[in-house]
Amino acid sequence: PALAHSPLQKSDPADGSVGPAPASFTVSFAHPARLTSLQLKTPAGDTQAIRGLSKTPAASHTVAAPKLTPGRYELQFRAVAD
Repeated sequence: PALAHSPLQKSDPADGSVGPAPASFTVSFAHPARLTSLQLKTPAGDTQAIRGLSKTPAASHTVAAPKLTPGRYELQFRAVAD
């Protein structure tokens, strides 16, 4: 069987959000997908891998956020639809 990508429908915090540090990150897809990578780009430009990703395909994934200091962060992910 071929693997495919499912488009991102929503994220929380939303793209471009400004506010207090979140307790968790949520990404929601059009179809069930398996997160294969979730990384946080820090204000210093380093990339921090978020561990503990579920191997089960789902339309929405919520993962606890690490403790964050003030600054601009970018959440990067890869997902594969089944």
